[in-house]
Parts: sequence; structure tokens; C-alpha cells
Amino acid sequence: MRLCLIGSLFFPLILTTGCSQTMNQIDAVSVKAKFNQHPQQRYELIFTIHDAPGPFGSADANIQYEVWNTGCVPSDLISGGKSKTPGFTLPIKLTRLSDTVYRGEVALDLPMDEDYFGLGVCHWMVQGAGIGLKVRGVNFGAGLIAKDIEAQSMRSLFFPKSDYFDQTHSIYGDDERYLTPFEKLHPDKFFYVSIVVKMI
Repeated sequence: MRLCLIGSLFFPLILTTGCSQTMNQIDAVSVKAKFNQHPQQRYELIFTIHDAPGPFGSADANIQYEVWNTGCVPSDLISGGKSKTPGFTLPIKLTRLSDTVYRGEVALDLPMDEDYFGLGVCHWMVQGAGIGLKVRGVNFGAGLIAKDIEAQSMRSLFFPKSDYFDQTHSIYGDDERYLTPFEKLHPDKFFYVSIVVKMI
């Protein structure tokens, strides 16, 4: 499994290449993050595209895990500060239910909490999970943080329709809870991706 060390989550990066199979190397001395073979905190994610001005060429999804208690991580020998927080990204297998609906499954308790460095138990957390929709080089990202998944929330993330035709940048959707006055007054200028979560 390829190492992905992350210091903080920035959702547009949710589409980085994921790791695979059963173990992830989390530091330079080959400490391995063990994976729970029978995770209990499993959730279904349904991603639905609404009112987009056209089709998307592809879709993929990822989930990011990170150790949250940095006291279990050794300090850097040179700087004396903490090493990068161990973390990794895994792909979420998507099932295409229709042209606008995708289904995926995630497990919040996949990595096992253990004393990986001899400094106490490292506790893993999910930083976020989301989907990336691609068209003509533009990536549209929509995701959730861990507490939204645990609460089995439904979220909608909005994108300007004009960005669908703009090949210069990628964009992360605006959460429905924090829409600007312009977005609220002109819903016809936006499309959105809804995410519905259900415990399995």
C-alpha cells in the first residue's frame, strides 16, 4: 500500500491516488497500520447529481484517515517538532446506479488503534469522504466530514453552472448551510450534488 502522509484535509484533494489492500506504511521505519478485517462502523453513501448542464466524463471517490492524537507520534530528530501526522487515503468503490446516481460504502473503523511507535495508542479518525466528478479537465468535489457520516446526514453541495464549461480550475461545492445571498436568489444558475448517508 502506498504511503499518503497528510497534515490536514483540503477536500479538493480528496481525489488523490488511494492506497490499497491490507496495510499502509506510515513512517520511515516500516511501522504498519493494521486494518480491521471486520469493521462495524460501515456506512452507505449515495451521491446524486441534480440539474447539471451536461454529463460528466468520470467519477471517483476517496476516504481519508488520520491519527488525531499526535502525542503517540515521535518527534522529528532534527527539528524536535512532531513528525507529519500519519494518514492515508483509500479509494471508495463506486457503483453507478444511473447517469446521475452513484453508491459507495465506507468503514470509519477500518484502521486499528494501536501503539505503533511505543509512545501510546494512536487513535485513527476519518477526515472526510467524498466524490469527484470530472468533465473536460474540470473536477467538481463534494464530500462530508466524519461527524456528518456518523449522524447519517444528508448534505447538498452547490456549483455554478458556468464552471461546468470552464476548463481552467477545479472546484469544491458550497455547502447548502452556508450559501451566499446570490446563490439563494439565483438557484437556476447552480447545480448540486446531494449526499445521503445510511448505516449498513
